[in-house]
Amino acid sequence: YFMIPELRKSVLTFPVEKLSNDIKHKDTVTFMSELRRLFGFLMLSNQKWVNPTKLLSAIVDNSGTAIHIGSQEDVSEFNDLFLRRIETGLTLLPEEESDNTKNLIKDLFTGRQVKYFSYLGEDGKVIDQSPEETSFTSIILQVGGDRRDLYLSLI
Repeated sequence: YFMIPELRKSVLTFPVEKLSNDIKHKDTVTFMSELRRLFGFLMLSNQKWVNPTKLLSAIVDNSGTAIHIGSQEDVSEFNDLFLRRIETGLTLLPEEESDNTKNLIKDLFTGRQVKYFSYLGEDGKVIDQSPEETSFTSIILQVGGDRRDLYLSLI
């Protein structure tokens, strides 16, 4: 996520100091503060690695329970949770500071899928139904066999 300029800017400019007294959103502000700290280290430090422990311990699920790091988790579920935490943090920005960041996560990480259905009617004519549109944040691809890489899996 650090390599996405819009997201990096939004995280690095997150006003932790202004929101640090917000008891209602304490978990979110802590998460955004640790993410900002991690991004800052990645940007300004000459270290070859950065310890993400404080950020990982600041991640909570929807009920406010800390995520147990090291347990077997589905990567797409964790990714959705991680992105939701960032999205929640960005919605805390005051209107004058939001600069279109309220929809940033949706704009960057959500795709649209449109399904078109058609079938043969009793008279043999093709009947089209209106398209059905759904949103998605992850795609499951079969890689292997004749689909040797991701590009072939998308076909």
